[in-house]
Amino acid sequence: MFEQNLVTDMSKRYGYRETSPAIWLRPESKRVTIGEDNLGHVKSPNNNGPVLFDVEKYNKAKTKFEKGEISRFERAMAGWSSEYAPKYQQMIEGEVQLRKEGSNKRVDVAGLIEPTDFATLKTTQRVVAVFTKIEEIHELLSTIRVLNIDDLNGVAIYDLNSLDVDPIQRAGTHNLPYEVSAPGITKTTLEPYKYAWRVAFSNELALVNFDLPNLEDLVMQQITGKLDIRRNKDVAAKFNATGNVGSQANWKTLNTAETRYLNSAYDDVKELLNLLYAEGYGQAQYVGMHPDVWDAFYNNLNPPNTNSLNPFAMRPIDYNNSFRQQSSLFPGVTFVVDTLFTTNRFYVWREDSIFHIFGGVRAVQFENNEIGYRGTTFRSYFNTALQRSALLKGGTGVIS
Repeated sequence: MFEQNLVTDMSKRYGYRETSPAIWLRPESKRVTIGEDNLGHVKSPNNNGPVLFDVEKYNKAKTKFEKGEISRFERAMAGWSSEYAPKYQQMIEGEVQLRKEGSNKRVDVAGLIEPTDFATLKTTQRVVAVFTKIEEIHELLSTIRVLNIDDLNGVAIYDLNSLDVDPIQRAGTHNLPYEVSAPGITKTTLEPYKYAWRVAFSNELALVNFDLPNLEDLVMQQITGKLDIRRNKDVAAKFNATGNVGSQANWKTLNTAETRYLNSAYDDVKELLNLLYAEGYGQAQYVGMHPDVWDAFYNNLNPPNTNSLNPFAMRPIDYNNSFRQQSSLFPGVTFVVDTLFTTNRFYVWREDSIFHIFGGVRAVQFENNEIGYRGTTFRSYFNTALQRSALLKGGTGVIS
């Protein structure tokens, strides 16, 4: 059904024990459900299990809150099922009360034991920690076809090829009409692969008094976005593996007098756009390149001004890993600049060129009393395939 990890099942060794039912994020139906079916070596979400949270209802409430139609409390409670809403409400009200009292702890989930409770058992230290959240944002997933599924069965993609380029011909008096060739159908099966990671804390951590509200929450924030990065890297691998077409040259090469660039970045991009358009599926939707290539592209379109103290064009510094930008020279096309692209290439594509399947996330708590730690295990299921190679074109050698 999907790729299995070739690793011994550690859940049956060393005292490992899952301590709560598994929670599944279901991307297609936009629900968070509890429970799963154990299908031998595979665990799959249970469609009959209780619904913990409805993401779509929450998003609708969030929109109403932004318009001033509902209160902040109504937005916070939106999406929770009737069974779990009272528990969540109790936690919110408790945290509000603690903040009024000047406490930075959290209700029921703080989990950090004060060292005074263990004064006679173990000497504890006060730890002052500096927490920095690292954010890395990428745009590639939003430029291709993403298929969200609620199970792990995968999908079959049927690609109907185009008809003859010019099937409508003038018919002579005694000639048969032009016979259109039947379009071919290409089937691609895309099954999700399993990715896993684990967050664990030693039981002795509870003996340390941290100047932090909740270390576990902060660690979870630190890994927020790592799954998105992993999925974007999966997509980037398809771009970077594509071949080169057309003829390109270095965009940074200047003439002897250093008054102009010898090679035109505009012509090179236009050439790839024309090659994709000639495939018969319409114009390209995106042009992608690494930030270093984007800088060279920008400077190449703005020739040196010898009358200025600074003869070369400058652009604002952007520290984002990825961003989008429009260009009036290429209407209808969005430029996507991303650090995951190869540093000396650029690409043009339509979103149907690459398909990405996403089967959600599984999370379950565990503990190991023999070794003395506890934590949460996460699994996610996704895969990426180049569906139509004709709709993705690559160029190279534009910088050195």
